[in-house]
Amino acid sequence: MDVFFTLLLVICTAFLALYTKRLWSATTSLVTGAADTAQKQLRAYVCVSSAKISFEIAGAPEVQVVLKNCGQTPAHDLRCWIHIWIENYPLKVVLPVPPSDFPMAVSVLEPGGHLLSAIKKDPPVRPCELALLGTPQGTVYVYGQVTYKDVFSVERITRYRLIYGGTEPARRQHMMPDIEGNEAT
Repeated sequence: MDVFFTLLLVICTAFLALYTKRLWSATTSLVTGAADTAQKQLRAYVCVSSAKISFEIAGAPEVQVVLKNCGQTPAHDLRCWIHIWIENYPLKVVLPVPPSDFPMAVSVLEPGGHLLSAIKKDPPVRPCELALLGTPQGTVYVYGQVTYKDVFSVERITRYRLIYGGTEPARRQHMMPDIEGNEAT
């Protein structure tokens, strides 16, 4: 009878050890998942909030892109650049980007804060090409990149590419995201 109880005790202890190991593993997974979720909820998210194009100066379209921190914490060491290009749609060329040593101001964007980036076409569009602006043959591409650090000191990058024209009829002052060139990390 003692052998039976000893064997039963060994089996129960083994079962309890196995169950404890599984419980430990599940708890560790939950803690890791909670930390990951907290980081995703608390970090800064800088994105394009709005963009408009104006044609007040003949031949020199001007674009204003508003960036917004949609996250719950500040975006630190924020640097951005913006460029304008006129090309056929769909895009079949590689758009130029600034060199890696391009000087940029550094700023902080608080949660819910906005940052305005503006650019004017320079040199201006030739008068004979003005009628093509906003068509597939004269699509205006506005693109750029924002780099910043979130509250966890992780470097984040937002790339955007907006168009005025393309296959959709251009609406006055309205820019829309292109089908490519928009991503965030």
